[in-house]
Amino acid sequence: MKTSNKLLIGLVLLLFSFPLILVMGFKAAIKADRYIVKNNNGYEVSAPKEVKAFTAIKLNGIPFTTEFGLKAHIKYGDKFSYFIKNYDMANPEEGRTDSCRIRLVGDTLLVEYTPRQSIRIDEPNYSYGIEIDITIPQSVPVIASATSITIDSSAAALGAMNFALSAGSLDIRPIATIQGEPMPQPVVFQKITVNAHHASIKIGDQVNIKNLELGLDGTSDISFREATSIDTISGHISEASFFNAPYRYSKFLK
Repeated sequence: MKTSNKLLIGLVLLLFSFPLILVMGFKAAIKADRYIVKNNNGYEVSAPKEVKAFTAIKLNGIPFTTEFGLKAHIKYGDKFSYFIKNYDMANPEEGRTDSCRIRLVGDTLLVEYTPRQSIRIDEPNYSYGIEIDITIPQSVPVIASATSITIDSSAAALGAMNFALSAGSLDIRPIATIQGEPMPQPVVFQKITVNAHHASIKIGDQVNIKNLELGLDGTSDISFREATSIDTISGHISEASFFNAPYRYSKFLK
């Protein structure tokens, strides 16, 4: 057989086998949980990703005026995992430019938010920011900068929780109130410790905290109402910080 014929046959075989190679590779990626699905609107969704146990969470965001590009929802579950949602279902934008890097550094889950451009796209349906759900089966300290954090009501099963915030916010409330659902049964947290620097803390109604320890520095603030129950509160508050809560609790802060 001539060399040219051999080359032609080889090329034909390669053309017919290439789709099979792609299918096999895609199946292998799905099996290994290494795939991302991208829809025709230009945004991406990823499947929940299980990770090995970590002993701390570090969240690094970037502030945009009074808002933050990184939003984290922490909840209780059977396994360590995370789920990224970097789109708005109600307003799917065209050409989002944000990104999020997640990796394990030692025993710490590190989440880094990086906008690929510093100005907003001039589109009426454009929105920036990335949301991540983090599921943990046991309590771990959370260190966050320029991040908006919400705590699911089921996280009360974790017991004591510790937060170190810088230029961010922490919202502790039953998840149903965040989603606009009817008020659930009171949520009881055994102990919550928050050290905040230029950060904001909100505690929702029907939340019961047995022991709240606060360290408010810079221009931080904390807000809760009479419908919130706190058995004991201790710590300190800087002169530039704000205590937007029933006055009787403030006397326990230095």
